[in-house]
Amino acid sequence: MQKLLLAGLIAGILGAAMLVLPGIILAGGPTVPSNPPMPPLHRHYIVLPDGSTQAVGPDLCDNQNDPAIRLAFYNFHYNVHAPGGAKGLHNGQGAEIMGHPGCGPIPATG
Repeated sequence: MQKLLLAGLIAGILGAAMLVLPGIILAGGPTVPSNPPMPPLHRHYIVLPDGSTQAVGPDLCDNQNDPAIRLAFYNFHYNVHAPGGAKGLHNGQGAEIMGHPGCGPIPATG
């Protein structure tokens, strides 16, 4: 009886794995939503109160083929630029977040 129960348990576990594993493999990496659309390539940076700059956020420019970085950039971009997003970085007081078009270097000073 115990051998039959053990065999049934093993068969159940293997059966569940056979159902789940192909879905995980076929799913691939994370996908970027299409609404809103993926923004054009650009870099984000913060202009500090002293006028110096510091790059922030996921670096899509140097990692365009990485689906996880693409998704991180998408979410970072729309969370930063959304109405009410990044409170304190769009108010003209202290550090400000900016976007620099394309993949060139960010400005040295704001």
